[in-house]
Amino acid sequence: MNGSAMGGGFGLVCACDYVVAAKSAHATLSEVKLGVIPAVISPHVSRTIGTANCKRLFCTAENANMQTAVEIGLVQRVVDNPSQFPAVIKEMAQKLQLCAPGAVAASKQTILNCLNYPMSQSLMEHTVKDRAAAISQLFKHSQQRSCIIYLCHAQAMIT
Repeated sequence: MNGSAMGGGFGLVCACDYVVAAKSAHATLSEVKLGVIPAVISPHVSRTIGTANCKRLFCTAENANMQTAVEIGLVQRVVDNPSQFPAVIKEMAQKLQLCAPGAVAASKQTILNCLNYPMSQSLMEHTVKDRAAAISQLFKHSQQRSCIIYLCHAQAMIT
């Protein structure tokens, strides 16, 4: 992120898994100054920065600097200069390449499946089922036995 993220741009940033921003960037939801609300992007924004931060930014149209953006979870990494973007992106890509793509996708889906649900036995059982579905997609015949052992261990941990 380099420059301003306003309105829909703020919502787009909230849809990202990992945001790198220049120190000089800023983000604002200034719709209330125009007499409207950021309704279309509100689900994405509230999921990313939480209810309290939404209230603060939606109702005040505060211009958030990158320190604030990191504190509220909008941005994960700040660089001094946009010229540093390629190196940071390469670093992140190298980390991601070390991970199994299916496991990354399943992890992200499990996180989304858990949002806005209270901690409960039912939620824990649901996440184990998510894990089982992911493993069945990731591993084939020869590795299924170790997957079953892993799932039994996971089930034992929550009961």
